[in-house]
This record gives sequence, structure tokens and C-alpha cells, in this order.
Amino acid sequence: MPVRTALRAGVVAPTLPVPKAIERPEYAWKATVQEGSEPWVQTPEVIEKMRVAGRIAAGALAEAGKAVAPGVTTDELDRIAHEYMVDHGAYPSTL
Repeated sequence: MPVRTALRAGVVAPTLPVPKAIERPEYAWKATVQEGSEPWVQTPEVIEKMRVAGRIAAGALAEAGKAVAPGVTTDELDRIAHEYMVDHGAYPSTL
């Protein structure tokens, strides 16, 4: 079996800015989110918003995916996805 080098601690990049005009989700300012035990039945309006959010998230992943190459850092991929989300008026959540 090949010998592998030990992992080294890295540097956490600063948090990227989010324009004030973009609405923050509940978890953006709370340490924990209260979870319910009952399923949520969504209205047609909420379901449509979820579809839009899914399309934006898919677009962000596709843009970041185009930049994947040896030597490209995860910070750079994060920046690309972050900018895509913000440019589309969405809060850049963890993907």
C-alpha cells in the first residue's frame, strides 16, 4: 500500500459578502434551527419558489463545475458558486 503524507491544517477563507437586498434564511442568524416532527405541506406558490431555487442552485453548481481543474482551489469554486447565487438574487447557501 502506498504511503500517504499526513493532512495539514489549512486556512479558512473569509466569509464572502452577501448584498443586503438578498433575504436571509432563518439559519443565517441562528446557531440552531428548530425542526418540526410533522411534514410540511407546501402551497403551490412555495413549490414554485422551490423550483426556482433548485434551478439557481443547479446553475451555480454547473458554473463551479466548469472551473474544476487541477490547481483550482475549493475557495475559487466557492467564489464562483457564491457570485452566481448572488447575481441571481439568491442567498448563497452550502451546496
